[in-house]
Amino acid sequence: MKIGCLSRTRVSGVAMGLVLCAVAATAAMQMASTTIGVPKDDKPVLLAGLEYPGAGWTVALTAVQLDAGPETADPAQVVWTMIGSSSRPMVQKVIIELHVLDGAGKKLKSTKKFVVVKSSTDHQEFPIKMKIKRADWERAHKVQIKTTFTVL
Repeated sequence: MKIGCLSRTRVSGVAMGLVLCAVAATAAMQMASTTIGVPKDDKPVLLAGLEYPGAGWTVALTAVQLDAGPETADPAQVVWTMIGSSSRPMVQKVIIELHVLDGAGKKLKSTKKFVVVKSSTDHQEFPIKMKIKRADWERAHKVQIKTTFTVL
C-alpha cells in the first residue's frame, strides 16, 4: 500500500530505525540522584551513588563543598563545588541539577550546569553558583543532587 510517495515497508523501516536510535541513546545515559543535608561548614561532604560505571571504568561525583558567602548578602551568593573523578579513558559529559529543599521537601531554588569530566582524573572541581533569597536560604534544610551522564 502506498502512503504518499512511500510504501508501507519503507515507512515501517524508518520507524524501526528511529526506535533503535532512541534505545541506543537511552542505553548510553545514566541518571543518579542523592539528597543530603545542607553542609554546615566548608568541608567537603562525601557523596554516594552519583556514578556511571562502565566496563572497567567509573565516572563519579564523589563530594560537594559549600561556600555560603557573606551571611548578610541578600540574595545569598552560594557556590556549590562538585568534585568529580574518572577512570574512563575518554571525557564524560554530565548534567548536574541542584535543588535546595526546605524541611518539608519543598523546592526553594534550583539550578543546572553542564560539565565535562576529563578522562583519567582523580580530582576535578566544578563550581556551581546559585543566588537564593536570604529568607529561603535560612529555611534551606537539604539539597537534592541529580546527575545525568550523557554521551558527547
